[in-house]
Amino acid sequence: MTFTETSVRTEWGAELTVFAEDASHFGDFLTTGVSWAHETRLLRELVLPGMTVFDVGANLGYCASLFADRVGPAGLVVALEPEPVMADLLDRNMRSNGHECVRVVRAAAGGAPGTTALWRSGTNLACHSTNVDLVPAVTGRVEVSVTTVDDLAGQWGAPDVVKIDVEGWEWSVLCGMRATLRRHPLLWLEFWPDGLRANGHDPHGLPRALDRAGYDVTMVDLLTGARTPATDTDPVAYCDRMGEDFRRAGRTDLYGIVYLLARPR
Repeated sequence: MTFTETSVRTEWGAELTVFAEDASHFGDFLTTGVSWAHETRLLRELVLPGMTVFDVGANLGYCASLFADRVGPAGLVVALEPEPVMADLLDRNMRSNGHECVRVVRAAAGGAPGTTALWRSGTNLACHSTNVDLVPAVTGRVEVSVTTVDDLAGQWGAPDVVKIDVEGWEWSVLCGMRATLRRHPLLWLEFWPDGLRANGHDPHGLPRALDRAGYDVTMVDLLTGARTPATDTDPVAYCDRMGEDFRRAGRTDLYGIVYLLARPR
């Protein structure tokens, strides 16, 4: 599929180049420049001037640009994107907006350094994955580098905030950041039980592991903005019900996904 470039202006004034036909664009992003309003609002609250932020799964750079605006010249944003086309777009967007505090890393994060095969989607450019079964409209695969958050912290310094959005690969990322977790950065990560299961992980184990690591975990529904302590609900059951509701409604563009905000106790 051939994609047409267009631009959107974000509420913090960045001009981002995007692919108009990319199915990952949610709602009226192409006209308003706001992607997932509840997430955008929350991240603006959490990220402060001078912070170091790791953006694992940066895609075209919407969140990385937001982080750059928030941390300012005294801060640092390390943005990881393994897929070559999106990494090029990420780099262009950071450069064209003068985000000098951003370092683009063309790699995936995982449990250990190395390489892996990344399957590419021809319709949804946020759904490239190491698991071919999770990729809509597969167009092929590419070999990409893999690093770890711990290795990145050794190079760039310990992060204050780590955002992880990697299509069901979150558990592997956490396995490669054990030393970083002992420093207790704030975590913001996608939680997609179906994706975790497809990658061989028990989704119940992820919030439990965060709890054992010394975090209070809040489930955030990006559609409604509702925030619920993970101790008061079962995030897995919540996502499974959400996914079933979407399937019954014929919404093949939506999945049973929430985000987890993990704050150190």
